[in-house]
Amino acid sequence: MISNKTLAATGFLSVIALSGCTQNDELLAQDTQPPMPPACNLDSLPDLKGVNFSSTHHDGNACKVAGTIDNDIHFEVNLPDDWNGRFVMSGGGGFAGVVTNIVEPTFPNRGYVTAATDTGHQAHPIDASWAVGHPDRLENFAGKAIHLTTKTTKQIIQAYYQKESERNLFYGCSRGGGQALYAAQRYPGDYDAIIAGAPAYNWTHHLGGHFAMIGAAMFPNSADLSEAIIGKREQRLINQAVMKQCDAKDGLEDGIITEPWRCDFDIRSLQCDDSNEEQCLTEPQINALEIVYHGAYDSQGQQIAPGFFFGAEMSPSGMTRWLTGGTEVNQFSKFQDGIDTNGFLVPDNIPNASYGFATGIMRDFIFNGEAVDFTRYQFDNLSSDGQQVAQLLNATNPDLSEFRNNGGKLILWTGLNDMAISPQSTIDYYQAVLEHDASAAEDVRLFLLPGVDHCAGGAGPFWVDFIEEAEDWLNTGDAPQESTAHWFTPDKGLEGNRKICAHPKVAYYDGTGDPRSADSFYCSYPK
Repeated sequence: MISNKTLAATGFLSVIALSGCTQNDELLAQDTQPPMPPACNLDSLPDLKGVNFSSTHHDGNACKVAGTIDNDIHFEVNLPDDWNGRFVMSGGGGFAGVVTNIVEPTFPNRGYVTAATDTGHQAHPIDASWAVGHPDRLENFAGKAIHLTTKTTKQIIQAYYQKESERNLFYGCSRGGGQALYAAQRYPGDYDAIIAGAPAYNWTHHLGGHFAMIGAAMFPNSADLSEAIIGKREQRLINQAVMKQCDAKDGLEDGIITEPWRCDFDIRSLQCDDSNEEQCLTEPQINALEIVYHGAYDSQGQQIAPGFFFGAEMSPSGMTRWLTGGTEVNQFSKFQDGIDTNGFLVPDNIPNASYGFATGIMRDFIFNGEAVDFTRYQFDNLSSDGQQVAQLLNATNPDLSEFRNNGGKLILWTGLNDMAISPQSTIDYYQAVLEHDASAAEDVRLFLLPGVDHCAGGAGPFWVDFIEEAEDWLNTGDAPQESTAHWFTPDKGLEGNRKICAHPKVAYYDGTGDPRSADSFYCSYPK
């Protein structure tokens, strides 16, 4: 159940009680009215070095402020009339390039000041050509722009409301999740709590390297990107075999695999032979799928990136969109729900999203615009070729001591059907944090959402009130042990839910209750 607790606006609401007597012993009464919000104009904003405010307008509930920082970093700030005294910074998506505030539509009418930025360039979210010849833009994209926007927003809050923000949070998924980890590691004083969903935190290896290897296997002729060697027929074949073997392991046959790491399906069991030449997979197809599911390795057997879990082969936002597809199958004019491409055109020859990101990372980030043929690249050289980019961009440091010493709390989460950011990579980072310092378990939590695609969607329930979980944690000092994930559709809203548990515990079905009710599940260590 969603808590009935509301984050009431406290910044301006006050009750002025006037009691006393006049010389005639008459009581004076005064109606209690909330003060008028500050004027929404440029005069109410501070004069900040390097900051140029371009516009303000009031939408009936909040003052919208837009501007730039250091000329290139576009930002927008939402200043609600009924402010709750707190601030949430929104993460972006893809290669950014557009100002995208995901907090407002995900957690509406909460009373938070929110802010977002394009991270210092304007382009389609799958276009990284802006980075060529501009190391300053890459630095802004890495994390500097988020930090400067956060700093600027805090100064705007102080000037506009005449008081500081009482609490500062960050919420992001995908690129936003990577921005979240970057902030925790490199700007540990910016936020009190950070929520990092499906974090894209290892750009050179998990994204650049793994995506490029998958691209080379899916499109062995680099001049023909029209269709991948794995299509819907093959994906359906895999999904049917996987579900037959693994779906019921959690006690429910519902198209959701609760513990996909326990699904020991052998992809080579589908390989063609003399007795089966139709419902089967060829050797090149098997090889491509092993890179998807088993991960990427160099010639010495060293892992470049972990693989994906079985289960999302037929999801509308799963394998076809991210890893297979083709230019005749996919189109990316919109890219993702919640991310407006703002009229920017998608680059040519993008057969799937991972191919687009691999191209941007390898060509534009690592090789500064020099074309890279994924089918010929020697991945043994990836660490040396990408060293400078990795030092600037990757957020792989497991040492969160400074963030934690400041009282910071980190919630990590990911959908287990994600085929954009490997769920295993999120698990790996969490485990690395605990291996570095076991006491970090006091301040870091990981939630795994079965059946959920990249950031949202899929067969499983994906909407979780992580903002409220973070607030409760900061208020009580008690780390969240479990929460509730809801199914959501735009036409019906929240409908049905299930329990999710802090890793390593798993939500198990009680065997009798409504499978779309959290009350029918309980948290337990893996059985």
